[in-house]
Amino acid sequence: MTAVAVKELNQHTSEVLDRVTAAGRPVAITRHGRIGWFIVPASGSASPVKLLIEAGLASEPNFDEPLPPPIGKSREEVDRLLAEMDEDH
Repeated sequence: MTAVAVKELNQHTSEVLDRVTAAGRPVAITRHGRIGWFIVPASGSASPVKLLIEAGLASEPNFDEPLPPPIGKSREEVDRLLAEMDEDH
């Protein structure tokens, strides 16, 4: 994947965007050598999420696994709160 420093993006925005469009792939924007953003080309056929998955920067969501309980809450406490919410409706 191509990486561009935020300073270069600032100074050459049009050229960087042209590269994104021409490549049809996301470009990582870095600040101090760390990736902070991605510029993803707008295309009619692929969603930004799909492009990130294809670039190896994201993965397909897995809805089969239960979500972990919120930090500071036990599974039992979450189940109790959800049951209370169901009773209210």
